[in-house]
Amino acid sequence: MRDARNVMSLLWYKDMGELAYTDKGRTGKAAFWQQISGGQSKRSLEIYRSDGNHYFSIPGAVDDNVKEVLYNFLSRQKLQG
Repeated sequence: MRDARNVMSLLWYKDMGELAYTDKGRTGKAAFWQQISGGQSKRSLEIYRSDGNHYFSIPGAVDDNVKEVLYNFLSRQKLQG
């Protein structure tokens, strides 16, 4: 992963903790119109270290489909490792 300063950091699968793929909870007409017009993402992916500390978040700026693929991949890797 690279941060805003373009610094790369690694997290080994064995050191990976909880994965949180959460809904931001947007409701109502604005969310409906964003969905049909291709608006903002509704979900976020948060990755934690095995000690419970936050490692990285993938915010709403990234498409939800990309976050879902990453979540599924990392979940499988975590189970295998």
